[in-house]
Amino acid sequence: MHYHIYLPVNVARKKFTKAVLVGHEIENAIVVVQFFAELPKNLAGLSVVAGLNKSVEGRPLLVYDENLGRHFVEEDGHTYTVVTFAPPNLRNLEYFTVDAILLQSTGKVEKSSPAETSIAQSVSMLPTKSSLEEGCAVFGENVLEKINSCQSDRDTLDRLNKRSWRLPSTPTLSWVPSQLVFLLHFLIFCIISILTFCINCLNHTVLGTSLVERLAFFKQLDLRLRQVAYFPAQFLFYRNSAILTDPSSDWPKILQLPVYNEKYNINNSNYINLYNSIWLIVNDILIGLTLHNTFTKNREFLLKLLNETLLNDFAVAHLHQLVQWVSKEHPYGFKLNDELGQFMGLMFTWTLEAWGNLFLRALEIANSQSIFISYVFKCICYMGFLFIIAAVVDYVNLVTIHIHFFNVVTTKVYFRQIEALKSLWQLFRGKKYNVLRNRIDNLDEDQFRVDRLLLGTLMFTILIYLLPTTFAFYLLFYAAEALILTGAKWCSKLLVVLNMYPLFVLLLKLKNSRRLQGGIIFESRGGAKSTNWVHMSNKALTSEEIFVNFWRVFRNEGKIERIVLNFAEGRHITVRDTASMKFHYLRLPAQYDKLIEHWRSAGK
Repeated sequence: MHYHIYLPVNVARKKFTKAVLVGHEIENAIVVVQFFAELPKNLAGLSVVAGLNKSVEGRPLLVYDENLGRHFVEEDGHTYTVVTFAPPNLRNLEYFTVDAILLQSTGKVEKSSPAETSIAQSVSMLPTKSSLEEGCAVFGENVLEKINSCQSDRDTLDRLNKRSWRLPSTPTLSWVPSQLVFLLHFLIFCIISILTFCINCLNHTVLGTSLVERLAFFKQLDLRLRQVAYFPAQFLFYRNSAILTDPSSDWPKILQLPVYNEKYNINNSNYINLYNSIWLIVNDILIGLTLHNTFTKNREFLLKLLNETLLNDFAVAHLHQLVQWVSKEHPYGFKLNDELGQFMGLMFTWTLEAWGNLFLRALEIANSQSIFISYVFKCICYMGFLFIIAAVVDYVNLVTIHIHFFNVVTTKVYFRQIEALKSLWQLFRGKKYNVLRNRIDNLDEDQFRVDRLLLGTLMFTILIYLLPTTFAFYLLFYAAEALILTGAKWCSKLLVVLNMYPLFVLLLKLKNSRRLQGGIIFESRGGAKSTNWVHMSNKALTSEEIFVNFWRVFRNEGKIERIVLNFAEGRHITVRDTASMKFHYLRLPAQYDKLIEHWRSAGK
């Protein structure tokens, strides 16, 4: 029969020490926990499983061989695989797992294979003398559980067998008065209630829309409020992982938490996401304070660059010149309709002049209220660099709103012309579009008459000759709108980087990669006599695995859908909404109102 002996590395280093090994015995697997020269009185539920350079009746004997430099099991008619491992510290969120930890998600998760099958497949590739069927029986969740609890079993042994004169350790917060704990709990409860109310106000729909849907500043504020409101519950989940891991707990379903991990991975991913968010928020605020000092020193230059050079010159003056060029000078030699071109040119020119005067008047009023505006900007800087970017995006969108309306008007006109030309083309072919059945039908003989064909030909000719003029203005404002959306798109991508960059994960990978569990690696160390040696270690997450979901969110943020097809069909520019993807990535609950109820129940 073949046995697997899981031996901690610190025990394997004891070359000539004579000791008794205690641990767990699960079918054909032996998990060694600790060694003792003399058995203690209390084994805490453990049993003697083997001997180390010291024979134990009815148990395997591990003897150190100087030539091999390893322990081998003396011949007893069985074969053995000695698997060495570094005991993980569960308190430090170290553990062995086959399923890689999923730190973030975008809503779609591929389910991995069962743990037992994965372990069996990994071990079956090693040069053992047992068959695959024998190997599958000893590698499972029970064995992994005993390996992961090795360090805690050692602590239990030390605690039960320590000297009686040592005082028992007291809880760290036992000195805190109950009144102070109650006050802190009530204060957090009030903060969560206020934040939840603010979130509901920001998402309240008026006339079919909300502040979050329209303004980047309030969208960023909504995300930040959701993160801060979830921090107390997230910290509570980390301190008491049973809330998420216990099958009888209903809170993951009540809060609609995007939980995709299992067992230890749940608590570890929750801890990493919590501190990654805290790190990013602190860095964001520090960058905002730094930029406030920079802005204070260069206030006049920056305001002139933004208002006069970028906005007034490009959004008003240069656009005015382009409108005049398209309406009067037949750009690139295209023959345009002079009457229609002058009419549309005068309409847009008058609107541009009115908007330019209004913008200059607004700047004069802002200069007279510079103290108040400086105070508002200071508050925004204290909120963080992300809010500065979002506020600038909203300011640019507000100042260039006339371009948006110009694009809406020209898109509507161009779209109607295209639809009319398509309908007339069907008329010439003896076809018509059936609106009710959404298909092309043949015209009846009584409908296919000469007078209708003549009228259709006249209208088709007029629309064809007017189409280049309409298309010229449509192309101008469509390009201007696309240019503004492209700038907003890259600002949104910068927001994604500062909101979701896995900074804490990278620091953790440099400090202790064992806490980023990506699976288990079994490394063969050779074999001799009836013993094979294998070393088991954690496989850390690779950079690709860490960034896979981040890059997915980054690529989709601000993505303009079907821009070429929409342009050809005369449809408005549509930007993909990634709010749901961001909430899944940050593991934020969908039901924020239930956070109040959860925190209230936590105090009972």
